[in-house]
Amino acid sequence: MKVVILQDYLRCGGTENQSIFLHNFLNSEGIDAHLIVFRGGGRLKNRVQNPEKLHTLQNSTLNWYAPKIISTLNEIGPDRVILMGRNANLYGWFLKKKLTKNSKFISTMRSGRSLPFFYKWTLKSCDQTLVNSQYALELLRESKIETNAISMIHNAYLYKRSSKRNEVHERDDFIILNLAAFVPGKNHRAWIPICKELQSLMTGSFKIWLLGEGAEWNSFKKLVQKENLEDTILLHGYKENPIEFYNQADLAVSVSLEESLPNFLVEAQYNGLPVISYDTAGCKECFKDKKSGFLVPQNDYRKVCFYIKKFANDQNLIKSMRSEALKFSGQNFSPSVIGQKFIQVLNES
Repeated sequence: MKVVILQDYLRCGGTENQSIFLHNFLNSEGIDAHLIVFRGGGRLKNRVQNPEKLHTLQNSTLNWYAPKIISTLNEIGPDRVILMGRNANLYGWFLKKKLTKNSKFISTMRSGRSLPFFYKWTLKSCDQTLVNSQYALELLRESKIETNAISMIHNAYLYKRSSKRNEVHERDDFIILNLAAFVPGKNHRAWIPICKELQSLMTGSFKIWLLGEGAEWNSFKKLVQKENLEDTILLHGYKENPIEFYNQADLAVSVSLEESLPNFLVEAQYNGLPVISYDTAGCKECFKDKKSGFLVPQNDYRKVCFYIKKFANDQNLIKSMRSEALKFSGQNFSPSVIGQKFIQVLNES
């Protein structure tokens, strides 16, 4: 079987990471998988294995521009085409009509954002649709878009789990970790009132580690400095491999207001980190509420602070939730399990 995965640009994002994972996994299983990107470069380019099967259509700054996409697809001659991300799905309905080979097209819906007309048209036109969360599945059903077969496959964990997470590390600071792109929906400004509230609640010292980059990074950095919080809120930028940060952190916290199934929470649980998360989209599917973390109503930052303090004062709670996190994530987000689910969908399409 020959498979093409279509992605606009290998920026640092959840869908892009999953596109590369799928490309690498399928090739490791003996399936001839190709990754076509509209725009060359990107933070994640070097993670692509079998680089001879990475096809770049152009090297401008335009993520949506896909010259020679039809001729490239016809030259490869795929049996299956998987559309990953918003821009790829906007093209799907058109490509399905134009290919010389009768390829099966698989659309994806991995976001809670509103869908443009041509995205909806692709969902109607494709042979199969994949969603990555129960939340996305319910949204798709509520939209009443007439799709063909629908399957749900969660995101796979992408970083090697470290044995260093087996025991609670003794240190002076309690470390709170967040990984998210600095874009409006990730709600980084919420960390300002959270930090101030914790300063009044916590008896011990703590640090908030924020990893990621994006359009709002500079403005948020200035805000942190303006509030004199730069010694507590530490901006670490983009990290190629964040395992070191998972290893050293005590707790993973998400205050995002726009998600589908966030890789950050999946990775945190797979590394044995308890989670506190706003009840946003598919976040609650990434952990077991009250077993491996706590789900909090959106924008209730005081409840977030309450649970952070609870963890900081109870190492036994961290240990018990760590055990549940490792068990839950291993059963639900293992790369081998997720990869085989993709192969099953490809065989059945």
